[in-house]
Amino acid sequence: MNLPNILSIFRIVLIPIFLIVFWQQPPNGMLCAVILIISGLTDCLDGFLARKLNMVTQLGKLLDPLADKLTQLAVSVCLAIRHKEFIIILCLLILKEFIMLLGGFKLIRQGVKLPSSKWFGKLATIVFYLVMTYIVYDVHISAFTMSILIWVVLAFAVLAFVQYVPEFLKLNKNIDKSSFSMKR
Repeated sequence: MNLPNILSIFRIVLIPIFLIVFWQQPPNGMLCAVILIISGLTDCLDGFLARKLNMVTQLGKLLDPLADKLTQLAVSVCLAIRHKEFIIILCLLILKEFIMLLGGFKLIRQGVKLPSSKWFGKLATIVFYLVMTYIVYDVHISAFTMSILIWVVLAFAVLAFVQYVPEFLKLNKNIDKSSFSMKR
């Protein structure tokens, strides 16, 4: 257990705190936004420390994206309950993550060590955090503004997903080549 992994666990611990604050009456958009900002900053910090201090671990490669996905899911579910416009992003987020989970599981089952996240995945996460922070902060956001912001998040999520497909295919192709050469 190292500092970057502790920061990832801290982000997971922030999720129930966010949920409690989000559902308080009256809504406390400022505190929700602060929680997401802290979560986003610790996300950046744990990745920076892991790379700069050579503390990248297999546990960290699992904890960091797990903390991201759990945070994204919690925020998306909350917003989908509060704003019907948000249901589309929740459904697409679940579909995207399910497909990526299946792909990752296949690679792990084949003995492939998962690579670190790529810049496009990080960019999609940053955009998600920025947009969600604004949406939870502005408790009186208009449906039009929310719709535009949702499409921005979706565009970056789709971009990341499309960019990850060739990465998966390349790793999968390497598995197929190595198993073919072993059989020969």
